[in-house]
Amino acid sequence: MNEREAYARLAKIAGMDEGLVPLLAELFIDQTVINPCRDTTIRQLGKVLGLKPGLRVLDLGCGKAGVTLPMVHVYKVRLVGVDLMPEFIREAWARAEHTGLYEGCEFILDDAREFVARTRSQWDVIIINGALPYLWPTMEEGMNALQPILKPGGKLVIGLPYAWPGGEQDPEEPQMSLDETTAFFGKWGSVEIMDDGRDGWEAYIAPQKQSMARLKDAYPDLPGMMALQGLTDRLDWEKANWGFALWIVTKNQ
Repeated sequence: MNEREAYARLAKIAGMDEGLVPLLAELFIDQTVINPCRDTTIRQLGKVLGLKPGLRVLDLGCGKAGVTLPMVHVYKVRLVGVDLMPEFIREAWARAEHTGLYEGCEFILDDAREFVARTRSQWDVIIINGALPYLWPTMEEGMNALQPILKPGGKLVIGLPYAWPGGEQDPEEPQMSLDETTAFFGKWGSVEIMDDGRDGWEAYIAPQKQSMARLKDAYPDLPGMMALQGLTDRLDWEKANWGFALWIVTKNQ
């Protein structure tokens, strides 16, 4: 997939003009992790997964590889990252080259759902942090699609928001509770949870708001800027009503 095709696909997914898509990447210019995960959770994840040298890790919707590139450094795993945002793929490669880890990595500009359907490889660990609901029509369809490419006994890491107790629900984007989500994933194997609650939201939101302010100053008359502003304005609502967790599903042998 070339960059023009990727921008067109992202514009369709986001429901915005194709010319605005590169500005989405600029919202995250100061962040290497594109989810409200705590730094401590990311550092602990490799140990929880029991990573060892040579294991094959697939990161779907990898962003800048902020979650998985440290695994290459610490555990010497073999990493393949897939993302549809050209700027993220370029930065992932740049970070791998800067740290001397590029020989253990491959970053691919592609639609993660199409990559899963096309690949004939299998992985020891698959990480899909925040992207599962957006790649397949239903999460169940996504989970079923991932099973053939995950080795028996392999681990699938899914990062998702969940409905905070007593919080509001968005009818257009309803979330299950923590317990409901855990029960859902239990259909595919044993489940372990790394629950960040609402602790990771502030570090996730603040840099985006700063980036949004810079973009408004730089492009004050750009059509569609209000749509980008709406994305950042919504983050405060998400922080008040959603938690965020990683579910680690170990596939049955």
